[in-house]
Amino acid sequence: MNRVEDLSFDYTKASPVSFMEYMIKVMKRIRISDVEKSLVEKFLKARKKARIKRRLSDDGVVKLKAYIIPHDIEVESKYGIPIKIKIANNSGLKIINGRRLGLFMRLGPLGGYLLGEWKCRTFLAYTEIDYEIRGRIKVRARPIMVPLNSCECIEDPRIDPDDAKVMYHVRGYYIIWPSKLTEMLENQMEIILTFKTVLSEENDVLKIEPLMFMDRNGDVFLLRHYRDSFPLTSKYMTIRPILLELGTGGVFVAPRQDNVVPFDELEPVPDLLPQEREKKVGGNVSVKISSNEYLLIYHAVEEYFGGYYTYAALFSEDGEYLGSTVEPIIPVSPDMYPGCRPTTIFVCGVVKVGDELIISAGKDDEIIVLYECEVDDIVERMRFVKG
Repeated sequence: MNRVEDLSFDYTKASPVSFMEYMIKVMKRIRISDVEKSLVEKFLKARKKARIKRRLSDDGVVKLKAYIIPHDIEVESKYGIPIKIKIANNSGLKIINGRRLGLFMRLGPLGGYLLGEWKCRTFLAYTEIDYEIRGRIKVRARPIMVPLNSCECIEDPRIDPDDAKVMYHVRGYYIIWPSKLTEMLENQMEIILTFKTVLSEENDVLKIEPLMFMDRNGDVFLLRHYRDSFPLTSKYMTIRPILLELGTGGVFVAPRQDNVVPFDELEPVPDLLPQEREKKVGGNVSVKISSNEYLLIYHAVEEYFGGYYTYAALFSEDGEYLGSTVEPIIPVSPDMYPGCRPTTIFVCGVVKVGDELIISAGKDDEIIVLYECEVDDIVERMRFVKG
């Protein structure tokens, strides 16, 4: 039997050799043909049942609070060597001691490739800022997770909405895999996996495990491409499998036992699948806004020109979909900062402070921006299907 415990890794002892051996074991758990066929069938049936039709808009409900440009990030390796930063992007967010914000930043070094390119490599660094700070921010950060081999890219940190000591992150592997690893991965150029990450009190990485799927026999396995997957509520997970047969992906949800999801219970949310002129849809991050309600921030990628448009949906703690905004909540604002990938807003962090949300996002794959808005401003824009 393939057990959950077999895929746990003590990150405090990580080294290139030990982690390579671990990842070979992880990748041998990937299933493709049988599971992807099942997801495609569910996806196509659900797509016909959408009740809320999204539309594009240049407006939003958020206000710019602060921003961080790569030049203003001071970061050193554990050897004290300065790391010059080219890209500061998708950042997870948590509250520290009530009035400070912990920021988990996705950073790219000066000599690296742009996000979205096959050779892109990024790492995660941590810093803290005052809650009240506004405008241009200069920070000193420390790396907490760097690539341990040449084909690895560490991406998209997200904090569990119910446990601030747990972060989910993405590990992308961009290489043509040899058949010696497993026949299923032969000639696959992208393997995109999501991992649960246990953090220390100082927000260093202690342990990682993949977000796993369990079949009806109790065996655990992985999909080959499931970026934008993370806890939706304390009881449910949101998963975004990329379905290569269709060239697209959308939001699925399923009950969870920690970081394990029963595969047969994975179901698409009809309203959160690609609609007209949308290439794909994916979750960004979830936040608890009441005793029984969670706000899921999600994005839809425009099909022709590739802009990322950000919406919000409401779920109950039991994973029941209640409704969604019809129009974006964050404007793409090309005149705010014309980065290397214009009209790209990608949210990875959100916290609720009183009645207000603070949202962290990557802007144009180049800088970090912090937005603020009232919870009610988003909820008032929603169209509800229930409740």
